Amino acid sequence: SDFEVRPTGSLSAVGTSTKPIIFTGQSKQAGSWNGITYNNTKSLDNRLEHVVVEYGGAGGEVDDANLELYNQANVTINQSKINYSAKYGIYKGPDASVNADVETSNTFSSNSSDNVFYK
Repeated sequence: SDFEVRPTGSLSAVGTSTKPIIFTGQSKQAGSWNGITYNNTKSLDNRLEHVVVEYGGAGGEVDDANLELYNQANVTINQSKINYSAKYGIYKGPDASVNADVETSNTFSSNSSDNVFYK
């Protein structure tokens, strides 16, 4: 299963340092679910802050990740934890955009491949 944000939609999840918003798999193992996909959504409301995304990256594709950004998707990710992916923490497609400090403004742990992969 996965969670996909499409062109006319947006996903803004803003927690706090003491009460983060958690997106996780049914089981506590890498690849328990596909993760969150932002696909061609240019909304300025695409914001993840104080969020935990974990145990995603299922699917057996080259671009599997906890967070997948495609086709001009625009997303800001800060103060979040991206953990235990079966592949990448974040996969950023060539036409997608993410904040330049994504690798330093977030914490990454135990992702099987790179924390952030830029295609």
